[in-house]
Amino acid sequence: MTGLSKAFIHERDQKIYAARAAGASPIDIAKKFDVSVPTVNTAIRRHISQLNRTAVMDYPEVLAMELDRLDKLQRAIWPLTQHRVIELEGGETIQVEPDMKAVDQALRIMQARAKLMGLDVERIQLHTSTDTEPPVPVLAGSEPTPTYADSPENEAKELIRLSMEAGILGEAEGKALLEAGEIVDAEVVDDE
Repeated sequence: MTGLSKAFIHERDQKIYAARAAGASPIDIAKKFDVSVPTVNTAIRRHISQLNRTAVMDYPEVLAMELDRLDKLQRAIWPLTQHRVIELEGGETIQVEPDMKAVDQALRIMQARAKLMGLDVERIQLHTSTDTEPPVPVLAGSEPTPTYADSPENEAKELIRLSMEAGILGEAEGKALLEAGEIVDAEVVDDE
């Protein structure tokens, strides 16, 4: 078999990807290009990888361009969001209140900017509690949740309690299981 050039493979990958994106099945694509189905799947993965690499390389430029557009929009409407004085034709001046539609637009622009920059994401701080053994991650400022993994019996009892709260187990069945005796390997064992 003769080697295929990179340019040929690249062009074929694009055509295979386009056919798949248009809804053709891998089997139909394989027949059309006289290749195997695994070759079709490999070509699609290769093309998607190339698209992802290009997107990663282009992201900073696209982000800068979008932020610049938002800045220009905001600068254009910002004066309308302020109290201002307008001079009429006869030299008379009037006080104008902020345009609430412009204020709404400015807020939307600010939200779009925050979203683009990732500022709209809620930040969660975790720390490791040293009060429990083994240490468990907890939300900053909150109390550690007790761990029931210290014994299979405690874990099973907690699962029974949670099942009762969720309505999976009825109150009577749950209490009966909890009061039945020792739980060994998640089975209730009679005390007698």
